[in-house]
Amino acid sequence: MADGVFRVGLDPIDLHMSISALSVFNVANRHTFALIFKRDLDDPATLIARRDSIIEMVVRFVRK
Repeated sequence: MADGVFRVGLDPIDLHMSISALSVFNVANRHTFALIFKRDLDDPATLIARRDSIIEMVVRFVRK
């Protein structure tokens, strides 16, 4: 924050909860979503793409 890279006023516990929710949701709902959307969510490339998407969401949220 001192260097102006991150947004001011973010609640670290709220951020932690959001990151946890994004992570747990994908594990808890993997089989249901695989069935609904006809995707192999256990495929390594799919897991990497989902991880990268979550990282991008979080980074965009915390950066100025």
